[in-house]
Amino acid sequence: MAHITLALKTPTGDTLATHALDTTGAPQHIAAMNGAYYQFTDAASGLAPEGLITKRQGDDLYITFDDGTDLIIDHYFSQGQGALVGQQANGGLRNYPVAALGEHELAAEVAAAPAASAPDTAGKAGLAVLGGLALVGGGIAIAARDHDKDHHDDNVAPQPQPEPQPNPQPGSNPQANHAGKIAISGEMKVGQTLAAQVSDGDGAPDNVQYQWLRDGEPISGETGATYRLSSDDAGHKISVHAEYTDAKGTAEKPTSTALDVENITQTPVANHEGTVSITGGDKVGSTLTANISDADGVPDTGVTYQWLRDGQAIDQANGKTYILTPDDADHQISVQAAYKDKAGHDEDQTSDIRDIPASPSSGPYSEYAVKAAASTVVNVKNPAFGAKGDGKTDDTAAIQKAIDAVAAKGGGIVDIPNGTYLINTLHQESSYFETSGLVMKSNVTLRMTSTTLLKAMPNDSQYAAIVTIKDANNVHLIGGTIEGDRASHTGEYGEWGHGVSITNSTNVTVKNVTAKECWGDGFYVGKRGGSNINNENITFEQVHAEHNRRQGMSITHGKHIKVQHSVFKDTDGTDPRAGIDIEPNKNEQVSDVVVTHNTFIGNRTGFVAMNHLHGGTTSVKNITFEYNKVQDNHVGVSYIGVEGGKIRHNTIYQKHDMPKDYPFHHQYGIELRNGVRPVSGITVDNNSIYGGNIIDRYTKGNTITNNHFKSAVYLHGTAQPGKILTAEVYDGDYGTLRVHKSVQVPSKSVSYRWYADGVEIKGAHESTYKLTEAERGKKVTVKVTFTDAAGHNESATSDATMPVGYKNHAPTNITLSPRIIYGNEDHAEVGLLKAIDPDHNDRFTYTVSDSRFEINGDMLRLKKGQRIDYNKVNSFNLTVTATDQMGASYKKTFTVYVRAPRGTPTFDYYDLTLSANKLMENKAGATVGRINLRDRSIGKTHTYSVSDKRFEIVNGVLKLKAGYKIDYALEKTIAIAITASNSGGLTFRKTFTLQVQDDPNYPAKVHRAKYVSPEPVIMHSEDKEDGIQKAKTVENDESAHNSGQYQEQRDSHDIDSAESDSYQLTADDAGQHISANIADTNIAEARETVDSAHNQVDTNDAPLTLGDEEAPIHISANLKDAAQAELADKSSADILEYLGEHGSDAFTFDAGETLHTLT
Repeated sequence: MAHITLALKTPTGDTLATHALDTTGAPQHIAAMNGAYYQFTDAASGLAPEGLITKRQGDDLYITFDDGTDLIIDHYFSQGQGALVGQQANGGLRNYPVAALGEHELAAEVAAAPAASAPDTAGKAGLAVLGGLALVGGGIAIAARDHDKDHHDDNVAPQPQPEPQPNPQPGSNPQANHAGKIAISGEMKVGQTLAAQVSDGDGAPDNVQYQWLRDGEPISGETGATYRLSSDDAGHKISVHAEYTDAKGTAEKPTSTALDVENITQTPVANHEGTVSITGGDKVGSTLTANISDADGVPDTGVTYQWLRDGQAIDQANGKTYILTPDDADHQISVQAAYKDKAGHDEDQTSDIRDIPASPSSGPYSEYAVKAAASTVVNVKNPAFGAKGDGKTDDTAAIQKAIDAVAAKGGGIVDIPNGTYLINTLHQESSYFETSGLVMKSNVTLRMTSTTLLKAMPNDSQYAAIVTIKDANNVHLIGGTIEGDRASHTGEYGEWGHGVSITNSTNVTVKNVTAKECWGDGFYVGKRGGSNINNENITFEQVHAEHNRRQGMSITHGKHIKVQHSVFKDTDGTDPRAGIDIEPNKNEQVSDVVVTHNTFIGNRTGFVAMNHLHGGTTSVKNITFEYNKVQDNHVGVSYIGVEGGKIRHNTIYQKHDMPKDYPFHHQYGIELRNGVRPVSGITVDNNSIYGGNIIDRYTKGNTITNNHFKSAVYLHGTAQPGKILTAEVYDGDYGTLRVHKSVQVPSKSVSYRWYADGVEIKGAHESTYKLTEAERGKKVTVKVTFTDAAGHNESATSDATMPVGYKNHAPTNITLSPRIIYGNEDHAEVGLLKAIDPDHNDRFTYTVSDSRFEINGDMLRLKKGQRIDYNKVNSFNLTVTATDQMGASYKKTFTVYVRAPRGTPTFDYYDLTLSANKLMENKAGATVGRINLRDRSIGKTHTYSVSDKRFEIVNGVLKLKAGYKIDYALEKTIAIAITASNSGGLTFRKTFTLQVQDDPNYPAKVHRAKYVSPEPVIMHSEDKEDGIQKAKTVENDESAHNSGQYQEQRDSHDIDSAESDSYQLTADDAGQHISANIADTNIAEARETVDSAHNQVDTNDAPLTLGDEEAPIHISANLKDAAQAELADKSSADILEYLGEHGSDAFTFDAGETLHTLT
């Protein structure tokens, strides 16, 4: 049964009438119209019907599509005999022959006529006139078809006909044809233009179709009346073929004489180098166009384009035009064009750069946050802070110092200019679950350039963040790239190593920041225990999260959060591997989140909001997901246990590249599922889903309406001659709303057309195609058309293959993430495999050396019935081989770590003990005690870390590092946190308080009957970086001696090369304790060693030098009354001058005098 539409049209293409033809009932009658032609369309394909048979009955024309007469055109032969046509895939019109004579008359004429044949189409040359023997050929076809109807003779097929012209007027007495001719004019030299000239005594039309030939073979794309000779033509023969219908209705197909092109081996044509320019706006959403100018001629086809962002290729941006995306804001765009000009020269040109400005924020500054404070602006490379940005120096302390200095002044901007800044993410530890590199403060903006990189130093911590915003208000993080240590992480466990961590903060804006390669999330928004501040008013704008291990972004707590114009890409490593995951912890809440105008691409899960684990007060409410693009994620969008929200106006492209039983292989685009609370109040509308479905898993109270399921086609196979490509078609209309099932379209329902470099491959109309040598070097696609299960006419085109016959390269690496397996668990998963290969879009199969394991798609896991004994195995090795489609392979061995079984109790407070807690003062490398860990797991190894960088744990013993000692006067107790982990990933942290023991002999004292102990005096400028600190001993030995041996110390450690009575403070001294040790011989010839008091250096950034009028001087000593009175109102410079002149005369050693302290 066919569904045919008939349109009656004028020669200019205007439609006069349309008819829907029913081929199942009685014949349908329509009246012929003089001056019209008849165009038939098969509704299933949108093209001309495959079979159309005509028969004359008197003045009427009978037409058959299936068996029996389906249409009768009344008075057809007396009303103009309009042509019968149908649209072909190449855009031309197919002509159906018309039976103008009765069958017995026709047969007699055929017997006396010579055989004739005509092509099925004349392409786009226009509609040809029927006449003469072509009509006879049609009569043969009619006779054969009618014979077949009666006698079932399958060996006779209708003969093809030339395309008709509307309203042909065949003459009753045809005149003899004057054969058409075609000749070439022009000079046969490379670079010259040839012209085709047609002559025909019967009259040549204007719409001649041409094909230029080289040595008799068609030249691709050269179908015009002129042709410019290229270097490829040198030494070859050029001719031109034409096809047309002359004025008397005769189909003509002349070919010119082949002419020799002069060989240019000795006389090459000079190249006129082409140029490429860009036109179009410079705002996000604008369309840019590449324009080529070349004096040697730009080809109509064969130009390849590559758009570039900051000089790097933009994925899938290979057209003449390019639409600017949020990714392009604040970057430079250019385009590269490669082609062969019409003189045969290979051109590869790149345009000038276009600067794309940053997109403005919505609202005055951002959606929620207040305007940033800007009263103070500092640069971290200022000597006061000393950041280097050289990719070698740990810049954590320097940048933090700048943040603190700006915060101390009420807020402002900290600028981090171009450079790579290494960040120690363990620099600041507020708890075991929170270690940070940089900690932002209220009213501070951290502003970076597009070429600023904050890069995490490798570590083994499960918990760390490069930038932390905690307990803060009005914070802005603008620009730059934040890169984690995913590739260099030295531990195996944990998933909390974040790029940017926001906890318990309000009015925060993160804009135009890239967070990539993080051990955990690119961006994290959550809550810390012990804080009463809730996250509120958080905006992410134009952020990028790329190849992070757990999530692009996690939101576990907060309200009024907006994420817009951002990109979340290639998240993969440890579950759930989402672009964005909204998933509160127990008794925490997330509400009023808007995620809009973002792109999610290449993640395991695109976007998920869920409340599926915890009861109590845990909730996820009012989540809006709209106007986003979700592409090539294994799971599209999932709402689980969400109360209230919208999923609307999104475009979702489902991924189908894994086996049907793959654990992450879901063919839906959107899922609604109940969690610990029912999912309710969700509106799902106006989404366009390509190759996927919407699954409502028996939820209630949700509205699903006006969504559009579009078709998608995917190619499988190897792009090599002789190999078979298979097309798989998916359409959500083949799914069921409440059942998760395949939405693959049966191949028998689909019409296929295969293309090589955009040119249709003749006869390739099946779901599979075997590649031939003719496709070598070309990229193959397939276009499908069909009517889906909902009655929609669908069409889709696949992505292109690699060039057929591509030179294959073996894989160069394999990654496995994570590399852990839960012990004692049947069928446990290890991680996901990924092969690295120079051949873009190559596909791989994997094998594993251990027969207990299997690989499903890219998932490495134990086979059913297999498990690893946690108490017996800490780790083991597996060798994996990746083999590409051409058989080239790569092998790699991985160490897999056995994790404690799910639900295993972790360590408790009493499992970690310290044998002693006393520490002796002034003893470098002093030992504290032995660490003991009670581990209920059998056969595990243990590692320890300590929070205070002055300490270390060696062979289970806690001790000071070599060269470090403690001063009782400064620290009577020390709180130190020890983290213990076993090889199964169980971790515990406990804080111990150390009691510092006073050494009665420190600082050293000299006991003599004649003298009291010497009293050290420190005279110095205010302890600021870059200040000069001067030490001098003043004793009751009657005079001070400057001949002593000096040694300045930082935190009780000798400072290299600091061995004089003056010391210039440096950035290393910021926040540290500085003291001096002086050894000399007094007038009693006794050797004395004296330690000064410790002075802590201020961290402020405005150093005052000694001698400045406002630089304070601190003197604590036995000043004489006269000196006290003289110096009370003096400036620092005057005080120093006075003391320099009077020396010891300013002091008294009479115990009866009053002790004066002068500042």
